[in-house]
Amino acid sequence: MISDARRHPRLLVVAALAQALQALTLLGVGVVTLVVGITGAGSLVDGLLVGALATGGGVGLLAVARGLLGAQGWSRAPALVWQLITLPIAFTTMDDLPAVGYALLTSAIVILAALFAPSTGAVLQD
Repeated sequence: MISDARRHPRLLVVAALAQALQALTLLGVGVVTLVVGITGAGSLVDGLLVGALATGGGVGLLAVARGLLGAQGWSRAPALVWQLITLPIAFTTMDDLPAVGYALLTSAIVILAALFAPSTGAVLQD
Protein backbone atom coordinates (compact mmCIF):
# COMPACT_ATOMS: atom_id res chain seq x y z
CA MET A 1 0.00 0.00 0.00
CA ILE A 2 1.26 3.47 -0.90
CA SER A 3 1.54 5.88 1.99
CA ASP A 4 -0.07 9.32 1.78
CA ALA A 5 3.36 10.98 1.86
CA ARG A 6 4.47 9.00 -1.18
CA ARG A 7 1.16 9.41 -2.96
CA HIS A 8 1.06 13.17 -2.41
CA PRO A 9 4.55 14.65 -2.26
CA ARG A 10 4.63 18.32 -1.29
CA LEU A 11 5.78 19.40 -4.73
CA LEU A 12 2.83 17.64 -6.32
CA VAL A 13 0.45 19.47 -4.01
CA VAL A 14 2.19 22.77 -4.88
CA ALA A 15 1.83 22.00 -8.60
CA ALA A 16 -1.84 21.12 -8.17
CA LEU A 17 -2.61 24.27 -6.22
CA ALA A 18 -0.74 26.51 -8.68
CA GLN A 19 -2.54 24.77 -11.57
CA ALA A 20 -5.87 25.34 -9.82
CA LEU A 21 -5.03 29.03 -9.37
CA GLN A 22 -4.26 29.33 -13.08
CA ALA A 23 -7.50 27.51 -13.88
CA LEU A 24 -9.62 29.75 -11.66
CA THR A 25 -7.99 32.84 -13.18
CA LEU A 26 -8.70 31.61 -16.71
CA LEU A 27 -12.26 30.73 -15.70
CA GLY A 28 -12.75 34.22 -14.27
CA VAL A 29 -11.40 35.85 -17.43
CA GLY A 30 -13.75 33.70 -19.46
CA VAL A 31 -16.81 34.65 -17.45
CA VAL A 32 -15.93 38.36 -17.53
CA THR A 33 -15.34 38.19 -21.28
CA LEU A 34 -18.70 36.47 -21.78
CA VAL A 35 -20.47 39.12 -19.70
CA VAL A 36 -18.74 41.96 -21.57
CA GLY A 37 -19.71 40.41 -24.90
CA ILE A 38 -23.31 39.77 -23.91
CA THR A 39 -23.90 43.19 -22.35
CA GLY A 40 -22.71 44.95 -25.50
CA ALA A 41 -19.65 46.61 -23.97
CA GLY A 42 -17.55 44.73 -26.54
CA SER A 43 -18.00 42.66 -29.67
CA LEU A 44 -20.67 39.99 -29.18
CA VAL A 45 -18.98 37.39 -31.38
CA ASP A 46 -15.53 37.99 -29.92
CA GLY A 47 -16.92 38.00 -26.39
CA LEU A 48 -18.79 34.76 -26.87
CA LEU A 49 -15.96 32.98 -28.67
CA VAL A 50 -13.10 34.05 -26.42
CA GLY A 51 -15.28 33.78 -23.32
CA ALA A 52 -16.40 30.26 -24.17
CA LEU A 53 -12.85 29.13 -24.97
CA ALA A 54 -11.44 30.65 -21.77
CA THR A 55 -14.25 29.26 -19.65
CA GLY A 56 -13.87 25.80 -21.18
CA GLY A 57 -10.11 25.97 -20.73
CA GLY A 58 -10.53 26.95 -17.10
CA VAL A 59 -12.84 24.01 -16.46
CA GLY A 60 -10.40 21.66 -18.20
CA LEU A 61 -7.48 22.98 -16.17
CA LEU A 62 -9.46 22.49 -12.97
CA ALA A 63 -9.82 18.83 -13.96
CA VAL A 64 -6.06 18.66 -14.53
CA ALA A 65 -5.40 20.25 -11.12
CA ARG A 66 -7.72 17.72 -9.51
CA GLY A 67 -5.91 14.93 -11.34
CA LEU A 68 -2.57 16.20 -10.05
CA LEU A 69 -3.90 16.41 -6.51
CA GLY A 70 -5.18 12.84 -6.85
CA ALA A 71 -1.77 11.72 -8.17
CA GLN A 72 -3.31 10.51 -11.43
CA GLY A 73 -0.70 9.87 -14.10
CA TRP A 74 -2.79 11.22 -16.99
CA SER A 75 -2.72 14.73 -15.49
CA ARG A 76 1.00 15.31 -15.98
CA ALA A 77 0.97 15.68 -19.79
CA PRO A 78 -1.78 18.32 -20.03
CA ALA A 79 -0.22 20.23 -17.12
CA LEU A 80 3.15 20.25 -18.88
CA VAL A 81 1.65 21.28 -22.22
CA TRP A 82 -0.31 24.10 -20.59
CA GLN A 83 2.82 25.44 -18.92
CA LEU A 84 4.69 25.36 -22.24
CA ILE A 85 1.84 27.39 -23.74
CA THR A 86 1.90 29.75 -20.76
CA LEU A 87 5.61 30.62 -21.04
CA PRO A 88 5.45 32.59 -24.33
CA ILE A 89 2.22 34.25 -23.18
CA ALA A 90 4.03 35.37 -20.01
CA PHE A 91 6.93 36.88 -21.96
CA THR A 92 4.57 38.65 -24.37
CA THR A 93 2.44 40.01 -21.54
CA MET A 94 5.42 41.50 -19.70
CA ASP A 95 5.57 44.46 -22.09
CA ASP A 96 2.10 45.81 -21.32
CA LEU A 97 1.21 44.16 -18.00
CA PRO A 98 4.44 43.28 -16.19
CA ALA A 99 2.72 42.07 -13.01
CA VAL A 100 0.57 39.63 -14.97
CA GLY A 101 3.54 38.50 -17.06
CA TYR A 102 5.70 37.82 -14.03
CA ALA A 103 2.84 36.02 -12.26
CA LEU A 104 2.35 33.75 -15.29
CA LEU A 105 6.09 33.15 -15.61
CA THR A 106 6.51 32.37 -11.92
CA SER A 107 3.57 29.99 -11.79
CA ALA A 108 4.69 28.19 -14.96
CA ILE A 109 8.24 27.73 -13.65
CA VAL A 110 7.00 26.51 -10.26
CA ILE A 111 4.65 23.98 -11.87
CA LEU A 112 7.25 22.76 -14.37
CA ALA A 113 9.87 22.36 -11.63
CA ALA A 114 7.40 20.50 -9.42
CA LEU A 115 6.31 18.18 -12.24
CA PHE A 116 9.91 17.31 -13.13
CA ALA A 117 10.90 16.61 -9.53
CA PRO A 118 11.86 12.96 -8.99
CA SER A 119 9.35 12.50 -6.17
CA THR A 120 6.52 13.76 -8.36
CA GLY A 121 7.64 11.73 -11.35
CA ALA A 122 7.69 8.56 -9.32
CA VAL A 123 4.12 9.07 -8.18
CA LEU A 124 2.71 10.12 -11.55
CA GLN A 125 4.18 7.27 -13.59
CA ASP A 126 1.47 5.12 -15.15
